Amino acid sequence: MDSESNFTRLPMPARRKADKPLLPFDQKLVLQQWIFSLLEAQDIYSLCDEEFRHPDAEKWDTENVTEYHRLLTQRTVERRYL
Repeated sequence: MDSESNFTRLPMPARRKADKPLLPFDQKLVLQQWIFSLLEAQDIYSLCDEEFRHPDAEKWDTENVTEYHRLLTQRTVERRYL
């Protein structure tokens, strides 16, 4: 007895077009969305002050640590529901 005769072949599902993604890229980043929800922010720009956007934030100090790192580690985030 042929083992394939016991199975019914189902039609293949229709393929979606490759040029149209199901979700935009930024909505696929689930961990990023979760962190933003914890910080009560919509995106990275709502978290950044002018201090972060200044070119001096990219400078390195004598210990090879960026100014951006110092800004991040010394920053507090104001939250409404904490």
